[in-house]
Amino acid sequence: WRVPWNALGKGDGQWGQRCIVEEVCNATGCAPPHAGPLCGMCEKGARHGTGRECVPCPEDGAKELQMVGILLLASVALAYLIYDGVVGAGKIKETGVLPFHTLALRTLISYLQVASMIQLYELKLPAAVEGLIAVETVASSAGDTMVGIDCVTSASPMDVFVAKQVIVCLAPIVLLCALALFHAVRVLVGWVKKPVAVDQFVAGAMVVLNLLYPTLVKRNARMFSCRSIGGRSFLDEALDVECWKSEHTVAYLATALPGVAIYVVGFPAALFVVLLRLKKRGALKKDDPKYDGRSVLRFGFLFAGYEDEFVHWESIVLARKASLSAMAVFLANSGTTVQVVVAVLILLICLFLQMKYEPLEHDWHDLMEERSLMSSNLILISCLLANAGRKGNDLTLTASVSLSLFVFVITLLFLWTTVRLTLIGMAMSKKGEKEKESCGVTMARKCLRRLQCCCFVVMNEDTEESKRASLALTGRGRRRMGRPRPVADPGNMEMIELRDTDWTPMPGDSDGQQRGAATATAASSTGASTPNRNRWKRRYSQEDDDEYFENVNDGEVSWAIPEGGVLQDDVLPEGWKRSYSAEDKKYYYENEEDGRTVWDADEIDGAV
Repeated sequence: WRVPWNALGKGDGQWGQRCIVEEVCNATGCAPPHAGPLCGMCEKGARHGTGRECVPCPEDGAKELQMVGILLLASVALAYLIYDGVVGAGKIKETGVLPFHTLALRTLISYLQVASMIQLYELKLPAAVEGLIAVETVASSAGDTMVGIDCVTSASPMDVFVAKQVIVCLAPIVLLCALALFHAVRVLVGWVKKPVAVDQFVAGAMVVLNLLYPTLVKRNARMFSCRSIGGRSFLDEALDVECWKSEHTVAYLATALPGVAIYVVGFPAALFVVLLRLKKRGALKKDDPKYDGRSVLRFGFLFAGYEDEFVHWESIVLARKASLSAMAVFLANSGTTVQVVVAVLILLICLFLQMKYEPLEHDWHDLMEERSLMSSNLILISCLLANAGRKGNDLTLTASVSLSLFVFVITLLFLWTTVRLTLIGMAMSKKGEKEKESCGVTMARKCLRRLQCCCFVVMNEDTEESKRASLALTGRGRRRMGRPRPVADPGNMEMIELRDTDWTPMPGDSDGQQRGAATATAASSTGASTPNRNRWKRRYSQEDDDEYFENVNDGEVSWAIPEGGVLQDDVLPEGWKRSYSAEDKKYYYENEEDGRTVWDADEIDGAV
């Protein structure tokens, strides 16, 4: 593209500069519908698609209908997510945990938000992948659909850009006002008390800000994205406006500066500080004397599901979204390869942190988060590889088909994993004695019974496998199981004479050696036999990491109860129960009041 001002002797001496989309430049200027400097802008009646390529707007009437339809779908999705988040936060006060499906939905939305960021990179994508990204954007980023005004206005590119900035910055305020009005009406008609309405309003506000956050970061970052043309810097969204001149500076001070301070930096920083203070005070733990139910309802959507030491982890997730969006915008002038490589590095760091700390309480939620990050990485890398062999402005047929198949397979595998684990988690959710089973749980059970083969699950409540699976430990429980390692007490060891003793061989351990139990036969041992010697009790061997049985009367031990033997149940103190660990595939004892766990009932004071 010929740089006009260089003909006047200004700039750095470059008389021509490569266009953003090379194939749209020709000897006479730009191929329609491209226009402007570097052919990087679109004529009226066209809008930017993926890779900065301009595509025609829908016909008159159709574009308005399309915009209304997209906004309607996005509004329905946003309303449901707000409702589910507020209701889920309310469940924390009743049960102490956020519903399983709400946590899974939070992970799914996070994945869709990251996946929809592909449109920020100057990549050429097949039509099928572009359609998938559009659906993901509508489902997860309601803010992005609010700024799709290019086809319904004839204003200049700069005016359209500023209008988008204003819409995005005012969207949270408008939505929060609507939410406040809704709760005020509920209070006035007597449906709910004012304190509850205030708490639910704050909870809804947290959901709104969390959902709009990626869009807020992207739009505010675009205000800082400038491109060098002929030695001068121009705003990347409006290439006919020079950066940091009067027009750009006014727009920056009016929109980007407050947007960055309040939303991009202020929201995650305030959330981090508030959650840490509540955690330190003990206000988020249900069994703590300083437990604050109102704070739990207000911030439950953002901290529930994380382990106690990681209640602030959602602020790290927000930082991840911010860094991905900001780097994609700031590195737009550095080339697609740099953009994607930086994004992949960010996701790999997040994946490493996720796998190292496993911050979520339930293992399945950790698994979903790990697969979310891995899927996003694979899709980004595949898009970069497909574009590496691009000739001209279009992908080769092989690259287009391969990329479409790969992206759809990865997306479907992640969605299948998420849906499967969510249905199983919902079906196995415990309910209170007086609590009626929710409609969602009932539907999950019915779906799993019909799809047992596809979901690889046995939905027979009478089977031992189903009962054990329903007692699967959370990540926190697994770590607790690792703490109480029963050991012998040297102070209580008794030395005995082993002469004239018969040894009964027992099953060998991992290194082939025989484990045995001595049964004294000499006169120096026990002498006369004791009555009722067929009563046995469970014991746990720390050395062999296995359960064995001990005769109540003579102390004889065995790996299985002999024929005719009777198992004597342990009499446990109040608050203790025997449970099964699906992770370790064995039983343990847990105190429901303080959460302590042990392998052997003998370690419980008062157990008989």
